Amino acid sequence: MMLELEEEQVVRTESSEISMLTNDVVQIRFLTDSLVLLEEAFEIDNIITSKMMDGPKFILLNALYIQSNMNSSSQRYFSKESQLRLKTKGVAILLNNLPIRLTASVFIKFHKPPYPTKIFNQKEAALKWFQQIEP
Repeated sequence: MMLELEEEQVVRTESSEISMLTNDVVQIRFLTDSLVLLEEAFEIDNIITSKMMDGPKFILLNALYIQSNMNSSSQRYFSKESQLRLKTKGVAILLNNLPIRLTASVFIKFHKPPYPTKIFNQKEAALKWFQQIEP
């Protein structure tokens, strides 16, 4: 069962805001007009991994209403080399535009992350999916 957190501590990077959405869900909200390069991917990985110290979590990747992107090196890093890939129960990618959908589809199809990954356009559906894949 996922409980809503009362206070949300947000950690900001150049292109993202990272916070605990619930006790089991880390939310990454990407900012518009930014490109996540490999150096920032390392930073995001470290921040999220620090939020997983008490055990594996789900990740809600919120890319609603943005025009940002992630380069191929960063995508490869998150699926194959990052620390968080070993502590992630599943990733829901929340989006509502075609360019970001194409990027997310490439990530899922070609980088084949080792955790369940699915695209959604509504937050509620993504959180419900997390409950369905909970072991």
